[in-house]
Parts: sequence; structure tokens; C-alpha cells
Amino acid sequence: MATKYGAVAIKNDADDINKSRAIEMPDNSAPKCRDPIFAILFIAHLAGMLAMGILHGSFESADSVETELDDDELESAADVLKLIALPCAAFAFIMSLITTAFIIPINTEFVVKASVLSWLCVSIGIMITAAIEIQSYWSFAATGPLVLLSIYYVYRVWYLIPFAAVNLKVALKGMSANWGIYLIATGFTFVTFLWIVGWFYVFNGFLQNHKEISQDAGCFDADGNLNSEDVGCEMDSDDVAQYLGIMFLFLVSLYWTIKVIFNAIRVTVAGVMATWCFDAADASSCCSNAVTSSIARAIILSLGSICFGSLLEAIISALRTIAEMAKAREDADGNKCDAGSILLCILTCILNLLEDIIEYFNQWAYVYVGIYGTSYLESGKRVMDLFRDRGWTALFTTDLASHVLGATTVVVGILSGLLGMAIDSATDKIGVDGYWDSFFVGLIVGLFITHVMMNVIMGAINTVIVCFADAPEKLDDNHPALTQEMAQVWVKIFPECGADELVGKGPKYQAVV
Repeated sequence: MATKYGAVAIKNDADDINKSRAIEMPDNSAPKCRDPIFAILFIAHLAGMLAMGILHGSFESADSVETELDDDELESAADVLKLIALPCAAFAFIMSLITTAFIIPINTEFVVKASVLSWLCVSIGIMITAAIEIQSYWSFAATGPLVLLSIYYVYRVWYLIPFAAVNLKVALKGMSANWGIYLIATGFTFVTFLWIVGWFYVFNGFLQNHKEISQDAGCFDADGNLNSEDVGCEMDSDDVAQYLGIMFLFLVSLYWTIKVIFNAIRVTVAGVMATWCFDAADASSCCSNAVTSSIARAIILSLGSICFGSLLEAIISALRTIAEMAKAREDADGNKCDAGSILLCILTCILNLLEDIIEYFNQWAYVYVGIYGTSYLESGKRVMDLFRDRGWTALFTTDLASHVLGATTVVVGILSGLLGMAIDSATDKIGVDGYWDSFFVGLIVGLFITHVMMNVIMGAINTVIVCFADAPEKLDDNHPALTQEMAQVWVKIFPECGADELVGKGPKYQAVV
């Protein structure tokens, strides 16, 4: 029975006795809105922020001085945008596309090995340089074990490089065939910047119109120390708690929206990549049906699931920020070893760890949301099944691939900076400190564009692992050569997984998870 579920129609072979584990589809697998209550809460939250912006929004501060840009400054800014930023952005996009579509796939395994070794050399160089600069016994004592640990890490994961390389190769082919997803991801990222500006507009205006909750100038000195004995201080502990409580709510709003946007990109990427794996004819052009339908599913049917997981991330991130603010004030007296500083340091470390765990968990959960359209909790259960069956191999795979994508980002960023210098040299209209200012503009723009594209590929790699684990026969129907290559590598890494039946065999395959 063909079931329309999430990204593609997949045959439900649960009754096939030749399969050790088939894709199990629930009875209510027709597309529908998942976790709708969280989508409603998110939309209501945005409506509330909009209302507050209309009532209180402002960019002005109490002690701000009005300044106006003259015509020359406006013209200079326009020249930087027109002559440097836009050309460098286009260059970075084209170079990243060429690199990922044509250069890296030539010999993906070699590229992964080279990038891992480069990372090792750079890391060791930085550690040794830092130890020499610090010139402390403890710095040299710590550098040795760290260097050995880095070398041991590379040694232990070296055998996984072919596995990471083949998954990267498949992901690159899928994303290159549907490169319109890069444009969507870039557009979503610009929306994030607009949201940050809008959030600041609301937050700043709210504080200016409710000074009684933000008048900490009389209670804290210039160094951030509590001035509890100052008769001019009107804030007591309840006032500080109220201020931090309101700050927490605003931070949740900030992080929640940012993470919803980023996770929407992840869900869209998973839908596009899964469609390419399972229905190649529907995902073979820039703005294919896979791209348009995946973005529609992400922002309509799966919005609730995205908001659910993003809210959990946002709460932890907001708590971590509040803890860091409290720690900064506690450390302002210069004593970082008192009980308060130590406790806040421990709390900050715990929250950082929780934030990283939830972030990593969610990046896999949203792969299942994008492929199958499952709810957030159901997707989380499938993530736990994946790690139960495959351990931490998926973690090492994405980590190894990240070295390649990180190196690509740096190289394209530097080339974009050099292009900015060349444009400045040719026009002689922008640079004021030699050509370095144009280089840094081009560098930042290039890093931004390339980083967004590399994040898309990272999400595609995760999707490839899930698709091959869940439905290798569907992948083989659409991409037989790549499937054979993946099967050969999987058999070497997981001899017990059953993928050996994929290698040079007929149409019946054993699921690999």
C-alpha cells in the first residue's frame, strides 16, 4: 500500500517477511498538521510582539544623541553595498555551488582525509603557539595531553572516513540537483537578521516606556557591582527578579523565533533530500516540485513540530543567557572564586551542555519531521532508535564531514575578500585604509553565504543516513550506482547490518537498521 507520508510516497512493506525491519507507517499517516497547539502559541507570540512594537517600539535610548548621516556617508554605504557586498555574495554563492557540485565529488574520500589532517595540524599548531605565548608551566602541561587526545581522535575515527565520504558525496549530488534550496536558506537567514532588528526595536522601546523595571544604573556601579547601600538605588531584590523575569521572556521570544527559522530550513532540506533519494524525477531542478512542496510542508503542516522543539531549545538558551548575565555581575568585583561565582559557573556549564544536547538531538529529529511528517515526539523516538542501532557513528560521520564544509567556507570566504580588494583597486572609490576594509567586507559576506550553504549540506548528510537506513531499496531504484557504493562502505563499517544483500544482488533487500 502506497502511503503519502511527509516528503514522498513510500511503499509500506511491513508484511514482507524478507525484511528484518520495514518502514512502519501508522494508520493515520496522511499529511496533516502536527503539534498544532505549538504553532498557535508561536503565532500568538508573534502577534503579541507586533502589538508591543506598535505601542512601545523605539530604537532611541534615554541618553542617545541624534545623528544624521550626510550625503557622502550615505553614498559611501551604497557603494560598499553595490560594489563590494553584492558582487562578493554572488561570487561566494557561485564558488560554493561549483565547489560542492563539481570539485569535491571528484574524490570525496581524499578531500575528507585532507581536511581532517589539516584540522589536526592547525589545532596542534594553535595549541603549541598558545602555550608558547602564555609561557606557563600549566599551559605546557595541558598542551601535551590535548595534542595526544587530538591525534588519538583522528586515529580512532579514521576508519569511518569512507563512510563519511560516501554520505557526503550523495548529499552533494542531491543538493546540487536542487540548488534552489540554497536560495531559500539564504533568504530565511536574512529574515533572521530582520527579526533580530525588530526584536531589539520592541525590547528597547518597552524598557524605555517602563523605566521602573530597568533602572539598574542606581543599583549597579560602572563595573556592574551591586550598590545595595546607595540611598539613590530604588531596586530591591524583588525588582531585580522582576527585571530578570521580563528579560527571560524577551530572550525566549528572541531565541524561539530564530530557532524556528533555522529548524524550518532543516525540515525543508530533509524533505528535498528525501524526495531526491526516493523520487528523483520530482527533485531534479533548481526550483523543483520537491523544493516548493518541502518548504510548504515545513511552514504549514510541520510548523507545530518545529515550534515544539524550538521552544525547548529557546528556554534552555534563555536560561543560559540569564545565568551568564548573573555570573558576569557576580564576577564584577574581581573575585571569581567565591561561592556565588562557582555555583553560577557550574550552572552555566550545565545549561551549555543541555543546550548542545538538545540542539544535536533536534537536528536529527527534524530530519524525520521533514521526511515522514511525524510529530516532534514521534520523531524524537525515531532518533533514539537510530542511536540505539547505530551508536555514535552518525555523530562521527557529521563531524568528519564538517571538516570539509568548514574548510570550504574559509577558502571561499578568503577568495571573496580578495575579490573585494580587487574591486576596490579597480574602482578606487571605497577603501580608506588601503584595501583591507574592502577585504573584510568581502570576507564577512563570503563567510556568511558559504556558511548557510554548508549548513544545508550538513542537513542533507543526516537525511542520507536516515533514508539509506530506512529504505535502501527505494534509494536503489532511483540511484543504483550510488546505492551500490554506499552499500559496499556500510558493509565494511557494519558487517551485521544486512547491507551485503544490496551489493550486486537483486531487488529484494534487507533493511539496514
